[in-house]
Amino acid sequence: MARALLPLFALASVTTADDIMIATFDGAKGTTLTWKEMNDPVMGGKSTGTFTIDSANKVGVFDGKCAIVPSLKAPGFITAGATGSFPDISHCQNLVLNVNSANSYAGFRVSFGSEHYPPFYKHFFARGFKADFQPPIGKFGDVVFPLKGFTDHWDDATGKAITTCADDPKACPTQKRLQNLETVQIWGEGIEGDVHLQIKSIRASGCTPAASTGDIVRVPVTKTLSLQDIAKGMLQRGFLSPLVKATMATAADGDTVPISDYQNAQFYGPIKVGGQDFKVIFDTGSSNVWVPGKDCGFFTCWTHPRYDKSKSTTYEKDGRPYKVQYGSGPVEGVFSKDTVTVGNIDVKGQPFAEVSKVSFGPLNIAFAAGKFDGLLGLSFRSISQYQIPTPFETMIDQKLINEGVFAFYLQDDASKMGELVFGGIDKSHYTGELVDVPLTSETYWEVSLDSMKYGSVAVSSSAKAIIDSGTSLLAGPKEAIDAIAKAAGAKLVLGKEYTIDCSKKATLPDLLVTLGGKSFTLSPDDYVLSVSGQCLFAFMPIDVPPPRGPLWIMGDVFMRKYYCVFDYGNKKMRMAPVAKREAAKFVI
Repeated sequence: MARALLPLFALASVTTADDIMIATFDGAKGTTLTWKEMNDPVMGGKSTGTFTIDSANKVGVFDGKCAIVPSLKAPGFITAGATGSFPDISHCQNLVLNVNSANSYAGFRVSFGSEHYPPFYKHFFARGFKADFQPPIGKFGDVVFPLKGFTDHWDDATGKAITTCADDPKACPTQKRLQNLETVQIWGEGIEGDVHLQIKSIRASGCTPAASTGDIVRVPVTKTLSLQDIAKGMLQRGFLSPLVKATMATAADGDTVPISDYQNAQFYGPIKVGGQDFKVIFDTGSSNVWVPGKDCGFFTCWTHPRYDKSKSTTYEKDGRPYKVQYGSGPVEGVFSKDTVTVGNIDVKGQPFAEVSKVSFGPLNIAFAAGKFDGLLGLSFRSISQYQIPTPFETMIDQKLINEGVFAFYLQDDASKMGELVFGGIDKSHYTGELVDVPLTSETYWEVSLDSMKYGSVAVSSSAKAIIDSGTSLLAGPKEAIDAIAKAAGAKLVLGKEYTIDCSKKATLPDLLVTLGGKSFTLSPDDYVLSVSGQCLFAFMPIDVPPPRGPLWIMGDVFMRKYYCVFDYGNKKMRMAPVAKREAAKFVI
């Protein structure tokens, strides 16, 4: 069994202009994170620990005892984890802890992120990239970890590395994770003994200069596994009953029903509500904001942070009930008001729902294990409950952004970090010229679909289409989708998704779509997706009755090919081919 390489340490802390500060304990804005301890919860573990902040000395204090788990006859663990807004360190070489241990305890580790080494269901409890370290004793010093020295392939019982990044590239931190660490944890693990550690700071070193963002507000977005995929993995691990195999239909009638359903696609990113951190889906197919509240039950919200009004100095009571019926069940709660922070923008007095009930039917436990906490709608107030403006609309009303636009930059590789930009357009995200497609309705981001051809065969005439970040595939009327699938030789699985023989890909025609008088082309490389060794034909049937339908949904597949600017001020979409971004290179 391999063990991660120990980092170097120096007894003097030397911060240079090329360093990026991640965490301090001096109250400085931008580096003050939320810390919480967790003791060994499994098999009757007896390890106990605390994390406190010594304000006088401006240090974090991690104290406790790593004890033997009686049923395992092996040491357990204690950990202190930090959440909050993390800087992009993908252009850095090292993680640096400035720490001081009171004794020679030898079971320290540090981790970040929440990835599982593939396949994730075989390593469900082994989450994040870890490295061992031995701090200096009796005085503060820097412990320097090369970022390529971390691994997410470790034993979930002992915490020891199974393979290192040097042995297996799949175990290395990805550029996407280094752009947003999500969480940082300090561990006492695998070795019995007393833990007494002081932490002065956490930073990244060896950083090359990052590009200036100007007046544009940037939010990193990540595509996580869908609820369906999480449920399948948990089923294979024995955590769920076979009922989870049931597929869930998207509801499309009733004013309160968003077009998209969260089992399909999850582009999530960080926000704050009342200074409290959440990861939310940014959804152009709905218009309200919701996060779990304190009344959200343990079995649904056990892995999610819950909004606590007592921890916010900007909370305002609202009290109106919130209830939305999705295709897979209701989401219920109560509205409150607080400051919602997106990127570096504080949207003050924003109404949002504190959710107490999240019912995704048999997918409830998959939501509980999912990576997103809630949702931030980016459609129009006309379809929100009580006509509440979205945070984006409030940004415009409060003159918090220069332009009334936002745009998604989604790369063709779903494992890479994307970006949601508010208040302007990043010209490096697209090639050629943006073309204008006028909106036909201020409800969803809806445009006219004038025609659609699969090769030389017309499959749709005049219809409506919405550009929707909450849907993975291309969705349309069942009759038209069946015709496309038949022409391609694709097969319908469980009445919901199509698969196709991968060998047919080279012979398939282009899909030609005309939106608002402008032509767009999707090639077989765009609409045939390689997923877990098979080829997914990226079309999905959905029949929406008049007056809302017939309706096509241009989801993730379309938005990866075409950079989509949502122009609220001029009531139009603007589109151009996405610019391909080269992967960052690490120099260690």
